[in-house]
This record gives sequence, C-alpha cells and structure tokens, in this order.
Amino acid sequence: MPLAATIFIKTLFSFFATVAFGQLFKCPKNCLYKAGFVGMVGFGVYIVLLSGFGLSSMLSNFAGTVALSICSEIFARWYRQPVPIFSIPGIIPLVPGLPLYRAMNYTMLNAYSQGMHTFVSAAL
Repeated sequence: MPLAATIFIKTLFSFFATVAFGQLFKCPKNCLYKAGFVGMVGFGVYIVLLSGFGLSSMLSNFAGTVALSICSEIFARWYRQPVPIFSIPGIIPLVPGLPLYRAMNYTMLNAYSQGMHTFVSAAL
C-alpha cells in the first residue's frame, strides 16, 4: 500500500477514535464531530511528520499536540465551548497506549526495571 494511502487511512481512523472517546467522555453531541476533526488534525500532523518526513516520534508527537491545541482553542472560541471538550478527546490518538500497557504489565509481573524502562520510553 502506498505511503499516502496508509497515512490517509490512519488519519481517518483517528477521527473515529476521537469521536468514540468523545462519546465515552460525555462530550456534547453537537461537538462530537468537531472534536473528531481536532483529533484528526493532531494525529495527521503527527503521522505525516513521523512517516512522511522521518522525524523522531517525540518531535512528531509534540508538533501534533501543538496543532491539536491551536485547533482546540480556535474551535472553543468559534463554538463558544470550553477548550477541554475538543482537546481531551483529541489527544487520545496521540497517547502511546500499548507501551503504557506493557509498562504496567511488566510492573505487575515484578519486572520493575523493564517496566520502568518501557514507561520512560512511552513518557518521552
């Protein structure tokens, strides 16, 4: 599959993930798709910089978070809603869920050094 198609599909699914988490967090119905767009923008910036330009994961994640924050602020002013309605569901696609799960799993299995190493890698 071409790189552009992969990036498009991942970005599209980040929209749906953001909408689903917005529903889970009781986001107002009229703001769900707007929050989905915010999440899609943040993840889109992240994945384009990571896969398209080959930047590091940390720098790509930072740029995606900045784009998401700016978009959240703009939407909050346009639609007269609090910023967290857009930013909290929107940040979910950028959270490294699997590494955090593995870090917790290592800790529960008494592999503390491996768990701490995985946690620090995920946090960075």
